[in-house]
Amino acid sequence: MKLIAHLSLFSLLFLVPACQPAIEESSPPVETKQDTFKSKTAVDRPHIWCWDTYSEEKDYDAMLQKMVAHGMTGLLLNASVEGYKKVVPLAEKHGIELHAWLWILNNHKIADQHPEWLSVNRAGYSLAEKKAYVDYYKFLCPAIPEVREAIYSQVEEILSIEGVHGISCDYTRYVDVILPENLQPNYGIVQDKEYPEWDYGYHPFMIEKFMAEYGYDPRNQVEPAFDINWSTFRYKQVNEIVNELANRAHALGKEISASPFPSPTVARRICKQDWGNWDLDFVFPMVYYGFYGGTDKKWIGDCIREGKTAMAHQEAEIYAGFFVPDHLNDSIPLNTAFNIAIENGASGISVYDFNAITDAQWELIKMLNF
Repeated sequence: MKLIAHLSLFSLLFLVPACQPAIEESSPPVETKQDTFKSKTAVDRPHIWCWDTYSEEKDYDAMLQKMVAHGMTGLLLNASVEGYKKVVPLAEKHGIELHAWLWILNNHKIADQHPEWLSVNRAGYSLAEKKAYVDYYKFLCPAIPEVREAIYSQVEEILSIEGVHGISCDYTRYVDVILPENLQPNYGIVQDKEYPEWDYGYHPFMIEKFMAEYGYDPRNQVEPAFDINWSTFRYKQVNEIVNELANRAHALGKEISASPFPSPTVARRICKQDWGNWDLDFVFPMVYYGFYGGTDKKWIGDCIREGKTAMAHQEAEIYAGFFVPDHLNDSIPLNTAFNIAIENGASGISVYDFNAITDAQWELIKMLNF
């Protein structure tokens, strides 16, 4: 979410113009849910959510009380197992539905234990050897079976906590392959196409797995970015992790959501994220208006409609995710952005994050009607 918990990364990584040309690729086939879990309806689920990172210093009793007083009854919390266990009783006291907000593939705990599992770029460098943009990008290779099992084990421990209603997946993708043109000078780079040093998903295990299925090495293609087999294969590795997490969450009677990039088209283009094929119960697309041009109100509605269409086969509800600092001295006030999302089919909204909401914005949130 929130993609990161730091404003600096948001401002450096995610200002991708909506008008950027899309890579020519076909949409992967839609996969259907394999379990019989019955998701909640929008009527039964909170309409207003916020993201928060756990802190021992925070007064959660007061925080949750404030949320309820302003009509916000959904919390996406990033915490340790101990942190969740401390907040759950307070959430139940105040009638807050708590879901665990988890970093799935940018997973520091697993990466620190197994640096050999870190993602590799087309130039042959692992994130263990050379950083991509920022030090805390520690994306794992999604094709490695041991990576998957470590993630499943980590997530199931949290799912087993009584009072945690579900999980919300973040960083479920690859490293950004292209940054916006106006940010490239910050890194002394030019990215007018997908270049090897920023193109991730080339771990030796990934390459071997692809070659076993397709019979050739994608690195030998003139432009791997235009290889439909290779793009679809990389999507699939991430999709399989999310959909297995869905199976495991549903087996425990809990829901699964995610906070992907703002629309399936943008997500596939800039980080190989194919969230339209995820078995989600609901989704928080990060419609971070200020990062994608910040001038056209229509863009918000376009993202919501595309996401809603993409998830129609799953009957998954859309809850528009907003980065509240975008809407301080902006041409689109927060309540206007909310209304645009709802008018275009969103079932609710979420804001990043609790600490960033101003007093004036709290009053706007309180005025929302669902």
